[in-house]
Amino acid sequence: MISAVAALAGAGCGSDSTPTTNPTPTSVTDTFSSTLSQNGAQTFPFVAATLGTVTVTLTTLTTATSDPTVPVGLSLGTWDAALGFCAVGPVFSNDSALQGAVITATVSNAANLCARVFDPGKAASTNFPIAYTITVVHP
Repeated sequence: MISAVAALAGAGCGSDSTPTTNPTPTSVTDTFSSTLSQNGAQTFPFVAATLGTVTVTLTTLTTATSDPTVPVGLSLGTWDAALGFCAVGPVFSNDSALQGAVITATVSNAANLCARVFDPGKAASTNFPIAYTITVVHP
């Protein structure tokens, strides 16, 4: 409240003030790579430092049989560090993700988030292990 009064008082005295603008959040890119086993999953926690757009991309996906039609699960959720748990809602999960799949969300403030890659149970055992890389871009 005091800052607003001081700004108004200064404007009434004929000072030349430039309006302040919110800076564009700086994007951070994290890259995570691993190997998925049958019935397995990996979770990758990260922090969105401020409001903005979060994008998770399945950058590479290579099955043991080199079959490009074998999907994995890809999701974006909220990280609970105390429980070591990634809470994912149905809107931010893709159970049939192929290479190039993208999940995008907007966060309204700083948040502990997580990306998760998992076996959705759609691949034959001969397709495992599945090597992958995901790229997470966040504020």
